[in-house]
Amino acid sequence: EKTKAEKSTHKWNINVQTLEDSSTIFPIERTHVILKNISASVVADRVTVCLEENSIFATFYDDEAMAVAETEDHTRFEIRLLKHQTEDKKDNLLLEVQRKSGSTITFHWAARSILKSAQGIAVKETVPRPLAVSLIPLPLPEGKYREQIAVSKEIENIESLLQKDRLDANVLGMESLRFLTSVHSTTPKTAEIVSRLIFHNQEGKSTIGDKVKSILQNGYLNDNYECEIKRNSDRIMYNHALAVVANSLETIFKTGDVQITESDTWLTEELLPLLLREIKCAQRPHDAFQAVKCLNALVGASANFRAYAAKIGALPVVLHIVKNGTCAHQRLRRELEKSCTTLLMTA
Repeated sequence: EKTKAEKSTHKWNINVQTLEDSSTIFPIERTHVILKNISASVVADRVTVCLEENSIFATFYDDEAMAVAETEDHTRFEIRLLKHQTEDKKDNLLLEVQRKSGSTITFHWAARSILKSAQGIAVKETVPRPLAVSLIPLPLPEGKYREQIAVSKEIENIESLLQKDRLDANVLGMESLRFLTSVHSTTPKTAEIVSRLIFHNQEGKSTIGDKVKSILQNGYLNDNYECEIKRNSDRIMYNHALAVVANSLETIFKTGDVQITESDTWLTEELLPLLLREIKCAQRPHDAFQAVKCLNALVGASANFRAYAAKIGALPVVLHIVKNGTCAHQRLRRELEKSCTTLLMTA
């Protein structure tokens, strides 16, 4: 029985001798391409470059000539290379991309880019980022404070979703909060109001920010699950929580208000060490990307945050990854380079 022991996250090394024949696989997905007069190593290199350029994280299983990939919006799919005999009896290759979960739109964009790249066709379009739309659209009431009222209602809906005992409802709630803290998916005023709620505690009252912080702190500690569905749900919730914090910090700092965050000891005592742990973890580059965005927002806004980041060793961690050249996630690499530039100001 085959195992997936031999795996890599940086390079796809295919053993031609172990390639399965396409005739043993039925049915073949429509998202496939037959490759003539191209070696397996060339196909593997082209696919690897395509994944990196689109910031799609993949784990390569060399013995099975297969890769398991995941986009930023958690669309998961498998890429498989097979031997294929055409009608003229010549041995060729067949590359198949098969969706496992997530957005069908994102999958087809990714599959098209991968299949074209494998053929050596230049791909101008990039795989789309997660859809920037609010999942709970509400009509704005009339009056001076209509935006604050609408935001309060949306926050109530999100809190209700997060309190349910259904995993899909929890994920929907956190995803909605992610969109509400981003100026790319809602109005700047709405993003600012919601972002401030993440870091502002009312006396004696639990806030939506407490839930986000709890997910981050518990998510890192609990990474072993017997239930795969629960594990995937919590993993997505954790990524959304990181994105919420990153969006909130960026939104608040754009207003020039640094004091609201500098007085929050959670950011220095809990969040910064957590961010460094995530950045070091090569197995979760999408989480690392959001972690570096958080780090960049903090160190870019305040000398105090830069000094504390330097104190806990942020610069050596970031420099090691950048100089090592092992980052196979283009957007993550760009954020890391930005971190280096900012942190070197304190060194």
